[in-house]
Amino acid sequence: MLCKLLVPGLALMLVSLFGGCHQQDEPLAAAQIERQIVLGNMDSPVEVYVFTDWKCPACQALEPALEEMIPKILQKAQLIFVDVPIHQNSKSYTAINLSFLIHNKSEYVVLRHDLMGLAKKPEEPTAKAFELLAKSHDVQLLPLDKIDAYAGTVYFRQLILHFGIDRTPTIVVANKLNKQSKKFVGINEMDPNNILKAIDSLFKIDPR
Repeated sequence: MLCKLLVPGLALMLVSLFGGCHQQDEPLAAAQIERQIVLGNMDSPVEVYVFTDWKCPACQALEPALEEMIPKILQKAQLIFVDVPIHQNSKSYTAINLSFLIHNKSEYVVLRHDLMGLAKKPEEPTAKAFELLAKSHDVQLLPLDKIDAYAGTVYFRQLILHFGIDRTPTIVVANKLNKQSKKFVGINEMDPNNILKAIDSLFKIDPR
């Protein structure tokens, strides 16, 4: 089962997450936030984009396999987690997720695990629940300022449109030097071996 994104409504949904904040040029905002939230091997030409929605059942089912892949991905490639706002109830998670990515990179993987666990619960999470989650890992949940919120919104929107993402979960493995990429849609395609083989094959491609 996949969660389908209605692309025409994407911009409105993303902006509604944080409100407008248009002081920055969009490409500049996106470039700034990318440097803040990317994980993994910063010298690698290969980038792995993970497009998920917190309330998407298929994304939740993918998470154990994704957690299995993450250590190897971090060694070989740059890893970028992209929130795709399909379900209205996912909005409250996106700001928390961005805050963790920006302020708590070294603990992000375990924070993400617990954040996904919280998302599986039917009730809407409270601010206290997010704070307790952070505290359980000895980190402080820092508020997301408007500039970072806007930049994250812009960056996620650009990636969703650039790679033609219309459903979750989707993983894109791309070589930033030659712009070649491979897309995996749905958990049936996302066997860890498939993703790691794609990383290796794109890493070896001559950028010329």
